Amino acid sequence: MIGIVLRVLTASLIGSVGFIHVKPRLRVAGMRFFRNLGRIKTRKRLTSGSHNSIALLLGREKEVFDNIHESDIIVDIEELKDADGSSGQPLWLAIRGRVYNVEEGWKFYGPDGPYHGFVGKDATRAFCTGCTKPECLISSMSNLTESEMKEADRWVEYYELHDKYSLVGMLQNVTGTIDDLVEKALEAEREDHRSPPRLVVTESERSENSMIGMSSF
Repeated sequence: MIGIVLRVLTASLIGSVGFIHVKPRLRVAGMRFFRNLGRIKTRKRLTSGSHNSIALLLGREKEVFDNIHESDIIVDIEELKDADGSSGQPLWLAIRGRVYNVEEGWKFYGPDGPYHGFVGKDATRAFCTGCTKPECLISSMSNLTESEMKEADRWVEYYELHDKYSLVGMLQNVTGTIDDLVEKALEAEREDHRSPPRLVVTESERSENSMIGMSSF
């Protein structure tokens, strides 16, 4: 069944054309889809119980996996900023104050990767809303809906229980004027909402036969 859903999703993104440029909000939907695929694999690996895979795949599961542990290791905000994968530095990202090492996903999170914007910071708000503008890459969850905040829990589950990523420690000393940062994020989210996702295909791309590549990150 999951294979069928994957083929349908891929076909809906590709259609009958060659390469396509996927708008940010559609790219985020793809990120969440493959994140949930990873969560399904993890739950099957760690537990023997049955799971409603389709509900989880679509983000409609009743409960988020709660086998999450705290760490006594403290990561300073400046240390996190330096962990951007440049000049031999580690590759870390943070969500809900939890710092994860994602070096095993270098092609996704490295300096040339599509998700490098999440690295070196606590971008909880972006994980929640799907807004990936610089103003949205902050830790505050002020004014978010319950549904949006649940997205953060899903991402924590994904990174926490991933077989290649690991928890580094807990983030402290978050800097910045939170009220100002939140206001900028809200404005960016409003602009993002006013720009619905759409596919843009150039004439030259229509003549190509290559297919867009998608894989779990």
